[in-house]
Order: sequence, then structure tokens, then C-alpha cells
Amino acid sequence: MITLQASRLTEEQLEIITSTEPCLTVTAYAGTGKTTTIRALAQARPHERMLYLAFNRSLATETRAAFGDLKNVEVKTLHGLAWHECGRNYRKIADIRPFELSSFINSRLSDSFEDSFGLARIVLDGLNDWLNSAYREIELFLKNYARRLGLRTKELNAGSRDGKIDVKTVQNLIKETWSACQNRRLAMPHNGYLKLFQLSQKNVSCPLTAS
Repeated sequence: MITLQASRLTEEQLEIITSTEPCLTVTAYAGTGKTTTIRALAQARPHERMLYLAFNRSLATETRAAFGDLKNVEVKTLHGLAWHECGRNYRKIADIRPFELSSFINSRLSDSFEDSFGLARIVLDGLNDWLNSAYREIELFLKNYARRLGLRTKELNAGSRDGKIDVKTVQNLIKETWSACQNRRLAMPHNGYLKLFQLSQKNVSCPLTAS
């Protein structure tokens, strides 16, 4: 049952609220009434659980206030959802800094590299780009990332007086760093457990998901 007066809703909003499609994607600009539509949808289906995914904490707080009286709506950030499913399994959640990674990198190299801090920055950038990517296989990601790594390593080697670093070495360091995060030898980045959630392909239990 729709509790909002029909006159307050547009035809497009009513079409969304009354839809029986198992999967419905709605794209709308800011300020066009997305929250109003989802609230009306939740009111129309009081016995169905709804998960509302907000972009950040401030939006989540604002949305909880808007949906405060509706018991069938749970509001979370995407990171909050991923933490519940994957992140809480890790004791240390923190973004890794270059100086923290440099000692780990030196332990993985057969010969120490002069600019380990610069190398650590390249590895971290590569790790973060992997975590933020849509790729599901790190090998495929690194293959397509090789050209960018080539430019970065060329610049790094230009400032080095002795040892040189090649693309393959950096690719392996990115993989080893990611493995160390998963094996708890390094901290798990915030976007790391989000990536694990993506890779897990877990189904959200709520039948209705809004974002």
C-alpha cells in the first residue's frame, strides 16, 4: 500500500513503486526525488526488507534520519556492508604508507634498491589501482597495467645510480603486497576488504537494494 498521496508522486515514481520486475535499475540526477521514491517504495512494501547503500557516512546519517520511522529499511555505506561480510575478519585495518612498505619490499628483493621509498609508492599506487578496479583477476589487471608501470619504472630508474627495477619485478611486488595484506603480514586497506567483498560474489540477503 502506497501511503504517500499519489498527487505528490510523478508518473515515473509511481511506475517504479508499483513495478513487479525482479531487478530494476533507476538512474536519476541529484534532487529529482530518489529518496522520496525509495521511501514510498519501502512504505508500499512494509513486509520486505530493504538495504539502502549510501556513498559515504554523512549521506548514510542523513538517510537514516529520513527513513527513521521505517523498520524495514537498513542503511549502510558500501564499506560498511563489505566490512560486515569481509573486513571484520582482519584485526588491523589501515591504509599502508610508503615508508611502512619499503622494508617489506626490501625483504622481497634479492638486492636492495637505492630508492626503496620511491619504489614503495609505485607499488602502493598499483595496489590501490587494483583494489579500485573492476578486474576480478590480478594477473589480467597487471597485464593491462604494464604500460603505466613501464613509464613509472623508467622515471624511477633514471634517478638511480646503481640497481634497476623492471616492470615484472614491480608486478610481482604488487601481487606479493596484496597477498601479504590477505595473510595479515601487512594491514588490510579499507578498499582491500571492499575488493574482497567484490571478489566473494556474495549475494545481499535483502530483496531490495537502493543506492
